[in-house]
Amino acid sequence: MSDQFLIFAGHEYYPSGGWKDFDGSFSSLEVARAAIGELDYYEWVQIVDQEKSAIVYSAYRDGSGVVHED
Repeated sequence: MSDQFLIFAGHEYYPSGGWKDFDGSFSSLEVARAAIGELDYYEWVQIVDQEKSAIVYSAYRDGSGVVHED
């Protein structure tokens, strides 16, 4: 079975688009959220639950570097 949670992240002005913004897959939401801290700089991030076909976590980083969860 493949990992259930997928991370997509990128830059607001220069998103790569679709799978090019894919940053990893994880077995649990908790592990996926922890992995966000290991990413290089990003302006937005989403975690998708493959079983639900839904975004289960979304956040963005403002110009000061502060992370805001949606």
